[in-house]
Amino acid sequence: MSQENQATTYGNAAQAGYATIPQGGLPQYTEAWALIEAARRMAEATVAENAKEKMRETLRLNWRLWTIFQVELTTGDSNVPEDVRMNMLTLCKYIDQHTVGALAEPTTEKIEVLVNINRDIAGGLLDGLKKTVQEVENAQTLEHAGDDYEAHSVLPQHVPRGFPDFDEWGNRLKNARLTRNAADYDPYPKSDKAWRRKALDIKNDADALLRLTRHYLEGKGCTIS
Repeated sequence: MSQENQATTYGNAAQAGYATIPQGGLPQYTEAWALIEAARRMAEATVAENAKEKMRETLRLNWRLWTIFQVELTTGDSNVPEDVRMNMLTLCKYIDQHTVGALAEPTTEKIEVLVNINRDIAGGLLDGLKKTVQEVENAQTLEHAGDDYEAHSVLPQHVPRGFPDFDEWGNRLKNARLTRNAADYDPYPKSDKAWRRKALDIKNDADALLRLTRHYLEGKGCTIS
């Protein structure tokens, strides 16, 4: 997808009928989210009151979403590999035909076909995004030697061998680094509330480590003001 098309992904998701969408910055994530959300709504429609009416409503919503994908794949410059682009356009055509039939006579079986397609494509988008983020993080680690890009296994290596509870604190530092990296680089971050418990645990460990470090250094003859 071109940068211009990526820039409009969030507006397109709202245009397709979604009132709440993720914040901007990761177009692939938004596309995956929209597919999963459409799949959820279609699945729920099959067991709703006035099921046929609800199924038609969610089928139209899903169809608008796929129409947006189709337009983005056929207009402007696209950085999607040609074989992937052609396969997606073929899938778009199939969804057009299947949706027309489902709208005429909606059934659970017809809905399930589209639900499974949405989930499969969303899973592929998320897998690709995770790989991209990992590649970026690896490149940053190679380019920068600083703490911000340090691998989780490096930090514990700075603990001196004679430090009290050496193995225990090595593991705590490693886990703190893993948590910090997840907070910095996870493309699907948790809410602030979800991080609160982890942050408080790390703060308590940091306070305890500071006290222990002072005691350790004083035992080595260091004067700490």
